[in-house]
Amino acid sequence: KLPNKTLLYDLAPSDVITKDKKTMVADSYVLWKIEDPLLFVKSLNAQIANAESRINTTVYNSIKNVISRMAQSEVISGRHGALSSAIMDNIGDVMDQYGIKLISVETKHLDLPSDNKTAVYERMISERNNIAASYTAEGESEAKKIRNQTDNEIVIKISAAKADAEKTIAAGEAEYMKILAAAYSDESRSDFYSFVRSLDAAKVSLSGDNKTLILNSDSPLAKIFNSIE
Repeated sequence: KLPNKTLLYDLAPSDVITKDKKTMVADSYVLWKIEDPLLFVKSLNAQIANAESRINTTVYNSIKNVISRMAQSEVISGRHGALSSAIMDNIGDVMDQYGIKLISVETKHLDLPSDNKTAVYERMISERNNIAASYTAEGESEAKKIRNQTDNEIVIKISAAKADAEKTIAAGEAEYMKILAAAYSDESRSDFYSFVRSLDAAKVSLSGDNKTLILNSDSPLAKIFNSIE
C-alpha cells in the first residue's frame, strides 16, 4: 500500500559554488507526497527508494543551478525564503511525470567547507578590527579638534582680558596725567608741586650712605635751605 501522507527526504550535504566562485556546503531536505498513485506505480515500480533517487538528482541539480546564479551574500540572506522559492521555481513540474508532488525544498544549513572556515573567520576578524581601528581614529581626530577649538577659545578669552586690562591701565594713567597737568596749570599750586617734586628727587639722590647733595641756587629746595639759615 502506498503512503498518502507527506514524506520527508533528507539530502546528503553537498558542495555548491556561488556566482562569485565561493564554495559552500548545502544541507537540504524535501517534503513530498504521491500525487498520482497509478503514475507512481507505472513509472517508479511503486518503490519509495526509486522516488527518492529521482528526487535527490532533481533537487540537487536545481539547488546547484540556482546557487550558481547567486552571490554568496544573496544565498545567505535568502536561505530562509527566497532561496527555497527559487529552487521550487527551477524544478517546476518535472516530477509530475512520476506522479510526485514536491511540497517544498528547505535548506537546513549553508556552511563553508571546513578547510575554508579558518581563512574566512580570520578575514572577518581582520575586517572588523580594521573597522574598529577606523572608528577609534575618527574618535581621536574629533577629540583633538575639540581640544584645539577649546584651546583657541581660551587663548582668545585671555587675550581679550589682557587687552581690557591694558585699556583700563591706559585710561587710569591718562586720567592721572590729566589731573597732574591740571594741578600744574594752577598758579596757586604750581610752586607747591614743584617743591614736592624737588623733595622726591632729593630723596632718590640721598638714598644710601655718605651722600652729598649739590643744589642750584635757584632750585626751590635750595631756597628753602637758604631761608632756614
